[in-house]
Amino acid sequence: MLQRIQEWDEYWVCRINGHKYGDILHSIFVYFTHIGSVIPWIAGCLILFLLHYDQLAAILGSGLILFGIIQFLVKLIIRRKRPYKNEKIKDKIELRDFLLRNGGPSLPSGHVTTFVLQTLILTYYFNNFSILVITVCGLLFVGYSRIYLGAHYPTDVIAGIFFGIALLFLVILLIPTTLWFLERIEDIFFII
Repeated sequence: MLQRIQEWDEYWVCRINGHKYGDILHSIFVYFTHIGSVIPWIAGCLILFLLHYDQLAAILGSGLILFGIIQFLVKLIIRRKRPYKNEKIKDKIELRDFLLRNGGPSLPSGHVTTFVLQTLILTYYFNNFSILVITVCGLLFVGYSRIYLGAHYPTDVIAGIFFGIALLFLVILLIPTTLWFLERIEDIFFII
C-alpha cells in the first residue's frame, strides 16, 4: 500500500514539476509558496503587537511555536526525503527556488501547515467566513506551488492541510493559557 502511494506521489510530482509556465505565473508560484513560510507570519505577529493587537498576535505566535515544536518532532520521526533528493526521480525534478537547496524532511509540508493554521486562526478569531474563502484559494496556490517547485509530494501537501487543522484545535484549546502568559509578560514589561 505504501509503495503504491509513493509511486502515485512520484508520478504526480514529476508531472506537476514538469509543467513549464511563463515568467509571470512562475513568479506568482514562488511568491505564494513563501506566504506559507514562518517568516512573514512572525513579521505579522510583530506588526500586530506594535498595532496593539496583543491577543491576536499572541494566539498567532503560540500557533507558530506549537507548529515549530511538533513539526520538528514529526519530521524527525518520519524523515521522508524531498522529491529532489529521491534517487529514483531526482533527475526529473527541476528545483525552481534557490531557497530549497538545503530543505529537511518532506512530510508534512511546513509551508502548507503554517498557511492553513495561521489563516484558520484568523478565521476563528474574527469569526469571518470571507477569510476562510481566502484560505481555500490561497491554499490552492501554496499547495500547488510546493509541488511545482519540486519541494513536496502531493501527500506532503495533503498531510500539511490536516496537520494545520489539527494544530488549530490545539491552539484553540490553549487560548486561555496563551492569554494568561500574555498578561504575565505585559505585567513584567509594564512594571519595569
